[in-house]
Amino acid sequence: MIAFAWAAAGSDSGPGLPLDDAWIHLAYARSIVQDGRWALWSGAEASSGTTGYLWTALLLPGVLATRAGLSPAIAALIPGMIAFVLLVFCWQRLLIRASVPSTYAVLSTLSVALSGNLLFHAVSGMETLVILFLAILTLERHQARDRLGTALAVAAASLARPEGLLLGLALAASTLLERTPSEVEESAGIRRAATILVPALAGFALLLSLNLATGGGLSPNTLQGRRWLTNVPPEPDFSPSVILRQARSLAGDWTGRFLDFGYTLGLSGFHPATDDEDGSWAGAIDSRLAGLASLLALLGIFAASSGRGPPLTPLFLYTGLLFLAYAVLLPTDGHAGRYQVIQLFWVPALPALGAAYVSGQISRRQPGAHHVDGLLKALLVLMVLGWLGNATAWWRVTRSSVNHIQEMHVSAAGWIRRNLPVDANVAAYDIGALAFFMDRQLTDFSGLTDPEGSKALHQARLLSHLRKKQATHLVLVLRRDDTLKSTLAWYGLYPRRSDPFPEPRFQLLHSIKIPRDRHYHFRWTRNARPGMEIYSIDW
Repeated sequence: MIAFAWAAAGSDSGPGLPLDDAWIHLAYARSIVQDGRWALWSGAEASSGTTGYLWTALLLPGVLATRAGLSPAIAALIPGMIAFVLLVFCWQRLLIRASVPSTYAVLSTLSVALSGNLLFHAVSGMETLVILFLAILTLERHQARDRLGTALAVAAASLARPEGLLLGLALAASTLLERTPSEVEESAGIRRAATILVPALAGFALLLSLNLATGGGLSPNTLQGRRWLTNVPPEPDFSPSVILRQARSLAGDWTGRFLDFGYTLGLSGFHPATDDEDGSWAGAIDSRLAGLASLLALLGIFAASSGRGPPLTPLFLYTGLLFLAYAVLLPTDGHAGRYQVIQLFWVPALPALGAAYVSGQISRRQPGAHHVDGLLKALLVLMVLGWLGNATAWWRVTRSSVNHIQEMHVSAAGWIRRNLPVDANVAAYDIGALAFFMDRQLTDFSGLTDPEGSKALHQARLLSHLRKKQATHLVLVLRRDDTLKSTLAWYGLYPRRSDPFPEPRFQLLHSIKIPRDRHYHFRWTRNARPGMEIYSIDW
């Protein structure tokens, strides 16, 4: 954890964050501190540009501390790091309470603590680890029969992100499905389910109320803009064939992420220049360990679902509901898998539980077969070493990602602040660092703060939208090897027949390019593009 914090805080250009979106949360928190308004920058209109209301609230103490000299990036790192530590602690308590043998419980917890992908999210400046911690805390409190603790945790989860409601539904459904020998106990089960579902609904209702108050609608503004980036229509299609197609595509994305960045790249690490696994003997061992870990994980799922392991069925049901929801609404795994972080959690958590199940089954059938138990523990220790290698690789990715955002997004904001007039109106899609650092009016066409922007993207009429907003400058994030022509076409910046003439002229003012050998982390995190260009717009 400390090493990953250092990777972010000790980047080449000072403390930073590996995702541009993290600066959006900080910008909202700063606006609350300065003006008492839920807006992207001081003086802007209120908007629901963040779905993480609880996370933004958690950032407020750190943002207040920036007045005393604390770096804003450090202010965003601290809550995520605390959430990660609490997550590991709660997982250990849950396993102990479920009577998982102590050695296997420790190895599962240690694997979670060394998961590079989770550590990346702990220092990402986003709410990702908070929602994961609250999910584990909710189940841990439920297993401890702490009704008040369960209610508070599930309500907080529903306020932290909309999918918290799915957690409440999954836990309430699992409570109702528990076998009860009498009608009295069945009615008690209904009451227990209600004590879970009502707080979840209350937290979700508060979330919707905040969306309505800040953005004018119940759903967050972020959804349509993200759907454009995912290359799907602005409104969800609920036909079974479309859902099935998107679910297959999303399942393929997650399978690839598990294989490329979860169970593999442990012992062998990777080559920064080629972004590829090592082909040496270590890589061969690594791939075989990945296969064994996957098999043990499947056995862990079977054991926990069939009552032969820790009672994790509510979390499995939550995972399935969350996957289905994203398959319908936003079929992408997001930056480094952050949209369904529970999927990332199961990768390190389950193999030790599968091994504990195998050991228990063999011990019951052959009481003297202690060598099998010892062999399984030795195998898990080797996997833990693999997780240490995985964390090392992700540490490099984290440091590279922070440098990338600093050198491109933060640098562009600094250039704008130094070189553009104070009345400039800058249009951009990636708005995080720009909103926080450039100190100029911002026209957001990603849809995060302005729904009209995302509609213009989907309808390929962005040019007329920017004219309407009187944008004077344009910031474009380039895709790999894109020309200006292809970039303008991608964003829908060519004039339509209905657009007024003359056609605007774009004059390149500043260009930032990251060499190919320095953005190898993109396949891991999808957090940034290889270049950014700033144009003036002559209407």
